[in-house]
Amino acid sequence: MTQTFTRRGTYSEMQIIKDDRQLMHAMKKLEPNGAKELDKTMRRVLHIEVEATRKRLKALAGPLASVRTPATLGYGRSTNIHTKVANALKVHRNEQMNYTVHTGDTIQEATIGVEGQRGGRLSHIVAKGIDPFRYSTTLPMLVQSSTRWYAKTGARNWATTGMRMRAWHPGFYKTMDYIGDTEKNAMESIKKESRAAIILAAHASGFYTAGGAAKLAGSGANIKTSTGGTGIKAARG
Repeated sequence: MTQTFTRRGTYSEMQIIKDDRQLMHAMKKLEPNGAKELDKTMRRVLHIEVEATRKRLKALAGPLASVRTPATLGYGRSTNIHTKVANALKVHRNEQMNYTVHTGDTIQEATIGVEGQRGGRLSHIVAKGIDPFRYSTTLPMLVQSSTRWYAKTGARNWATTGMRMRAWHPGFYKTMDYIGDTEKNAMESIKKESRAAIILAAHASGFYTAGGAAKLAGSGANIKTSTGGTGIKAARG
């Protein structure tokens, strides 16, 4: 297969950690309820935002989101690339108040993300796109149909004559910075909801005066995030 490369610009996974000294100082006063409530808030927000991102990814697939090309030529059923990445998107809890959003089969494969049946790093392709590349000169005579071609013709596989004549793959540009969007929206929501989490923790810890709760709720709510899968990542056409 021809070796191609994704373009720079976005990421394929992120880690989100609560990292605010003023807030954590307030949380320690409310142990064990403070960290527990904040962790619940982070988990709930991340799951909501990941589901919203899945829907936006599948919207890019349009009517192809529900199309499945039947198994053929030794390959399993094929799904539209946006749908496949959307279905792979998940939240992993590393430890309390430390989460990773990624598309790998396991957390160890977070930077790789979901791959295609022929080895392409689909998570990176959707995030960054791929530039045009030359088809291999050893293309098989038949290949599994894409979901678009299957929806149009009903054929599960198709001759590569046209591909051989064109010689070049046109590239992929229908991209979405799905990790960046999830990160941005999650950060905003967690910052807003951290105050409510502190108040709940204060009540659970015996702080019932309105003044006390208000003072605790005034703490900052910054979030530290780190992103992975940067730069040029190898993919296979």
